[in-house]
Amino acid sequence: MNTVDFLKHIFSSDAPAAALIDAHQSGELAKVFPELNRLFGVRQPEQYHPEGCAGIHSALVLGKAAERTREPRVLCAALLHDIGKGVTDPSLWPRHIGHENEGAKMIPALGEKYGLPQDWVASARFAARYHMAAHTAKKAGKIAEIILGAAKNPIGVDGFATVVWADHNGRGRDNVPNAFADSAMEIYRVIVEASKNTHDPSKITQAVAQTIHG
Repeated sequence: MNTVDFLKHIFSSDAPAAALIDAHQSGELAKVFPELNRLFGVRQPEQYHPEGCAGIHSALVLGKAAERTREPRVLCAALLHDIGKGVTDPSLWPRHIGHENEGAKMIPALGEKYGLPQDWVASARFAARYHMAAHTAKKAGKIAEIILGAAKNPIGVDGFATVVWADHNGRGRDNVPNAFADSAMEIYRVIVEASKNTHDPSKITQAVAQTIHG
């Protein structure tokens, strides 16, 4: 089975998280996608990741995303959002500073190596690059920038919001709300409506800020 067919099989299974973990334990994942398999055993900060290693987290994020969508490009993005943690120097564990940039750099080459569909690659690259920013952004301008970027990417605003929500909950949480994910579509609608009346970025940002802060 090639890597694309393997991923399609995982994505369509009744329990994608369990299917991925089983593939790791059986050795199949190491054969078809060693870069992903490498995440298993990679330590993370326990205060943020009580679920365990980066591989378990990635599997749980995939499972959470699959609760909301079965769109392959979104599931691929969820699965690979932390792929950059696999190349962190073990001496630096459990921290993974800059893993989002490393992942974004890795994904195009992985797409070429395994023949992943281009919309999967573009979606996964965007999610890898911006998932941390989505969790930490506080300023309206930055939030609007991320949302507009998602809108222009194959992942879409709703797809990226799904990945962010799944990342937030793929650590043993039971569907806890996430500020960015829960408001992304409404903020995008505000941006679209505001853009009909003005092209002034400051006024659009002001409309976003009013939505965020009520």
